[in-house]
Amino acid sequence: MSAHETDSRHHAIPVLFSSDLRSSSVFYSDGLGFAVYKETDGLRIRRSELELKVTHTRDTAPLANLSVVFRVQKIRKLHSEYADRDLPNLGQLKLGVCGKLQFSLSDPDGNSLYFVEEAA
Repeated sequence: MSAHETDSRHHAIPVLFSSDLRSSSVFYSDGLGFAVYKETDGLRIRRSELELKVTHTRDTAPLANLSVVFRVQKIRKLHSEYADRDLPNLGQLKLGVCGKLQFSLSDPDGNSLYFVEEAA
């Protein structure tokens, strides 16, 4: 494998913190349409190729300013779906500084979720 190729068997899974796993579970499942799986140390959250780990914490310090970027295809469709669900904090679909469509929103703990268009 050359330095410019990627091995699809390996990928990173972002970790976010939650002060209330039940609230997070409802937000990600009912609000964002992710499948939520309980694990011994938190939640595994997945929608197609998008995946997150959410871990409970009583310490609110790590809850500030965490974010994750999802690269998605059909971003207009996803944004429209979320707009129909009337999600609080749903940002407008706009052209970002990288020249790609993007939008953002926040989860119940204030974690920032960014969705950026990926070419098909």
